[in-house]
Amino acid sequence: MKFDLHIHEASHSEDSQLSLEQIVLEAKACGLDGIAITDHDVLGLREQARFLSARHEILIMVGVEVYTTRGDILVFGVDTLPQTEAGKRLEPQALIDYVNARGGATIAAHPFRDNGRGLGEALFELKGLTAIEGFNGRTAKWHNVLAVEAAVKLGIPATGGSDAHLPGEVGAYATQVNAAVHSEMDLIHALKLGQCHPVIITAGRGDELAV
Repeated sequence: MKFDLHIHEASHSEDSQLSLEQIVLEAKACGLDGIAITDHDVLGLREQARFLSARHEILIMVGVEVYTTRGDILVFGVDTLPQTEAGKRLEPQALIDYVNARGGATIAAHPFRDNGRGLGEALFELKGLTAIEGFNGRTAKWHNVLAVEAAVKLGIPATGGSDAHLPGEVGAYATQVNAAVHSEMDLIHALKLGQCHPVIITAGRGDELAV
């Protein structure tokens, strides 16, 4: 099963031009089995996601992309985020520990992107990360290669996500999950078992393995 695990929707991401309906239609057109909406620091859209998931027969999960003091981390499986003082960001280890304590999953997003939003070498200091986003659709290819190499060194799975903000971007990269996934908890379980790897969607004609 194939899932794009990193997408931004316009309701909560000002830099996105994609409605949830448009995201769903693009995902179905390129053969995805599901998507994850991961807006910045906001857990929203769950009611709309449930409605469209049933209407279009595609799994729509709602996670969140959290901007920590060291870089972005995708989070799945929690209903709330830790409270911080106004204007302050979470430490990445505190976020990982919080999510793990609640049975969720964390994925280091585009860790070697050089705009201050990637964890970079901090990856090797952190404990308990579930996975690393090996292929990100808005990141330079060589930064993606570094991310995959880091996942191999750490012995944790790599995932893929488009990081879509614009029409036509959904599904550029995705995650192949070698297990049945019918819910967010199924996805978390598969990630923790390492039953996944990043793939490239090639114009709706199938997949080319990225690793």
